[in-house]
Amino acid sequence: MASLSLVRSRAGPEGENGYLGGPLEHAAGSGPPGLVRQLVVERPKRWARADGWGLAALAGVLALSALLYLWELGDWGWGYGYYSAAVQAGSRSLGAAVFGSLDPNGVVSIDKGPASLWPSELAVRLFGLSPWSVLVPYALEGVGTVALLYATVARVAGRWAGLVAALVMAVTPVAVASFRFNNPDALLTLLSVGAMYAALRSRASESKRWAWSAGVLLGMGFLAKLLAVGVVVPAVLVVLLKGRRSWAERASWGARAAAGAVTSCGWWLALVWLVPPGSRPFVGSTQDNSIWSLVFGYDGFNRLTGAGFTGGAGPVWRVLWASALRLFDGEMGAQVAWLVPAAVLLVAGALALAGQVATGAERTGMWAWGTWLAVGGLVFSSGQGLINAYYTVLLAPAVAAAVAVGGGVLVRQWRNRAVRWWGGCTAAVSGIWAFDLLERERGWQPWVRYLVLFCALVALALLVAGDLRRRAPRVALVVAVALTGLAGPVSYAAGTAMAPVPSADPMAVLPGLAPGVQLGPRRGGVTEVSRPTAALVRALRAEAPSREWAVAVVGGDPAAGYQLASGRAAMAVGGWRGTDPVPTLRRFEALVVAGKVGYFMPATPVAGVYVPKSLARTQAGRITTWVASHFAEVTIGGEQLYDLSMPARS
Repeated sequence: MASLSLVRSRAGPEGENGYLGGPLEHAAGSGPPGLVRQLVVERPKRWARADGWGLAALAGVLALSALLYLWELGDWGWGYGYYSAAVQAGSRSLGAAVFGSLDPNGVVSIDKGPASLWPSELAVRLFGLSPWSVLVPYALEGVGTVALLYATVARVAGRWAGLVAALVMAVTPVAVASFRFNNPDALLTLLSVGAMYAALRSRASESKRWAWSAGVLLGMGFLAKLLAVGVVVPAVLVVLLKGRRSWAERASWGARAAAGAVTSCGWWLALVWLVPPGSRPFVGSTQDNSIWSLVFGYDGFNRLTGAGFTGGAGPVWRVLWASALRLFDGEMGAQVAWLVPAAVLLVAGALALAGQVATGAERTGMWAWGTWLAVGGLVFSSGQGLINAYYTVLLAPAVAAAVAVGGGVLVRQWRNRAVRWWGGCTAAVSGIWAFDLLERERGWQPWVRYLVLFCALVALALLVAGDLRRRAPRVALVVAVALTGLAGPVSYAAGTAMAPVPSADPMAVLPGLAPGVQLGPRRGGVTEVSRPTAALVRALRAEAPSREWAVAVVGGDPAAGYQLASGRAAMAVGGWRGTDPVPTLRRFEALVVAGKVGYFMPATPVAGVYVPKSLARTQAGRITTWVASHFAEVTIGGEQLYDLSMPARS
């Protein structure tokens, strides 16, 4: 307790405790050499002298996150092959990289923005194509998120609060699952934390340049996962606009952030919108080749209403309250919700019981992270469309920061009887909730859930009746609180780091309980079932260079598997789900006549795509019918496909 108070005493107004020690001095010999020396030599030396233990603790948390996110990372394959194939394409073609095309020749784009692919595309250009070069950038984005969250929280509430937030973030189960995978959520989470950091810097220094930077980072988050970044926008606006004197002043700050967002993402939207359709890839997961349909439809409001996914839709206000407790259900609960009750109770308690000792920066931070958590929880709980559990990684920074800042404010008031009762009840609620989450996996180590419950009761007893003026009870309290809050998440984090992720939906698991997903007759995930045999790979590689596509396959997932295995371009007929109207039958006929396509693989369960009943009415269905009637079916390595250079026997 005393150490936390001492750390707090070093903090300046509005969070200017400066996790790097405050503003940079004007170094002797000003200019780039002096600035570099200040950043690289003088500042770290002074920081180390002032807070060596803090530096060592931060290094330990970052090392832990790197271990969890990088452990045997490349040994489980390509992650999600759909995005890995797009990385492969982008590393070969600048146009494919800009538009996010699934193949180097630019037939159809992926169903998200392209920004999350760019770091891996750069790594592939530098180190060659391999699972490591594709996946390591996502893991490093995770480590960067932990470090940046530390910096953000430390600026508001001190270095030790920053360390608590960084530790909670590092071991959040869904974070471990997501940062070991190649979905866009890794970059989105990093950029969202960066936007919050920039907003807090803007608030502390009254700098509109930092407000513009927050907007730039939000715009880059849009390029990673389109409207999903909207979950964070209200929280950033809380920081930038809260407490302004007039609407004109609020509009000025909001406009600066909006200008930054338009600067960083508007160019890409304009490019996709204005470039003629024949000169760019088809916008994947749309029916009209419109970027606006992707942004506001498939990846936008359809996720809330369910239109296009479940076949049902309704007013947004009604949908948002449809299943408000899904965040705590079996699928999402163990991924991210361990400390959600604690985050809510600690922030509420800090504002209500200890608001008089919280700095302005702490109050702003608690309102901002509370808004982030509330908006994200409502959206992910209530969305009626395609909402996967790993999307909730975007909530992890808000949960971690709320626990650290709210808890830190309450710790400074530990002598207050009401605060101690509130803290004890928070520990009890957290322990009961963790017990419930662990009990859902009855086959795994039952002693852990009883340990968590016991520690929660110990924390409650010490806070309510313990003599915290003595060292031993304080140490016991810290240990009990840590085990109550982190035993469950750490168990899931360790299990996830050691387990393969067999599908496009990464899930955190307990040790020894690796997830199993069955798609078709072969066990494994999407890229497993779309992996061609060695004989077929040799046949695809032997296709003449004049063949722009060695094979055309119905569906993006199986096409990705063929492209990654052979190194030759594979056309995804019908886009990701096989239902996009690309290419048209007329266009495909022209390509075949010109000798641009080698083989054709129809949609089959073995290829990883279950043929919908309506597929016959799509362009992919028409192409399949035309190919079957004009070309010979061959068997290569046990797989049946059509050779587009061999006419069918009459």
